[in-house]
Amino acid sequence: MSAPTIPVPVPDAPASRAVRLVLAKDLEARSPEYLIGDVLEAGSLALIFGDPGAGKTFCALAWAIAVAVGRPWCGHAVEKSGPVIYVAGEGHGGFARRIHAIAHDQEIVLDDVPLAVTTGPVPLGDAEKVQELMASIDELVASTGAPAMIVVDTVARNFGPGDENSTMDMGRFIAACDELIQRYQCTLLLVHHTGHGDKTRHRGAMALKGALDAEYRLCLHEGGQIELRAQKMKDAPLPDPVGLRLREVELPGLQMADGSAVTSVVLDPSDVDPDHSTPALGANQRKALQVLREIDAKQRANIEAAGHEPDAVRVLLDDWRAACVPELMPRNRWYEVRTALKRGGHIETNDLHVWLT
Repeated sequence: MSAPTIPVPVPDAPASRAVRLVLAKDLEARSPEYLIGDVLEAGSLALIFGDPGAGKTFCALAWAIAVAVGRPWCGHAVEKSGPVIYVAGEGHGGFARRIHAIAHDQEIVLDDVPLAVTTGPVPLGDAEKVQELMASIDELVASTGAPAMIVVDTVARNFGPGDENSTMDMGRFIAACDELIQRYQCTLLLVHHTGHGDKTRHRGAMALKGALDAEYRLCLHEGGQIELRAQKMKDAPLPDPVGLRLREVELPGLQMADGSAVTSVVLDPSDVDPDHSTPALGANQRKALQVLREIDAKQRANIEAAGHEPDAVRVLLDDWRAACVPELMPRNRWYEVRTALKRGGHIETNDLHVWLT
């Protein structure tokens, strides 16, 4: 007796495919479309990062208002204006003052500015909260139109559940950003902090850097000079650095308890100072560089004592590392510090040695 036949269900062919293929000859090549000329491309994922006090939020807010109003920013024309959604994760008390400071300084009537701000952070790693954000944006779209830009300030405060350093958790965050970009065909700008040891990169998993179309770093130099420098432009040449400087402005109609004026600050364009082309070093970088200088000085003195000219002193990498770790910095920060100093032009290395430039 033969075994009974068990029918295997065969699904019907889908009426429409979610994934389609297009031949190369049918692909349409288009010129890049910018929100802010040479700075922010339309429909892109961009990030601006820097240390506390470097003006991250002031710069992001200046971009947001420039796009919402359609006014140039630091000589860069706004090529595509439109409504802006600002997902503000922190500092809501001072945030309103910052907006009013820019509006007062530029003589902008806020009644005419399609800029909407969240009343609190939105954890983008939480799919349900992302849906709530989109529902709120959709309500606004009915009266203002689709947003041209969404700003998420900061990544840390709007990350939601998970760990910034986890590739899986960062993947969920990036997927939420992509969903917002695709839904509204807008630019999404992230505001982020620098790494703990390496000030030339932002915090968190490297998956974020790989997903970015544009990455900007704000460097705060001595004397208050701020430099905005592009570190990545996926499909365009890097624009020239922009010099900026914070300026205090009084807010009309507001007073402190003692009768003094309430103030905020705005960013003004400023020439990039070539003497400050190298950004300030982080604490661990300063320590490591000082140790290297001390070792270099000792070796130089020994060479001179032996009757030789110390033309090029080379320090063993192992000796430098042993003098820094773990007494001056954690072991897991060493590679970041060494890489940042080399990238910043302070040192050169080979497989065995390091030397001051």
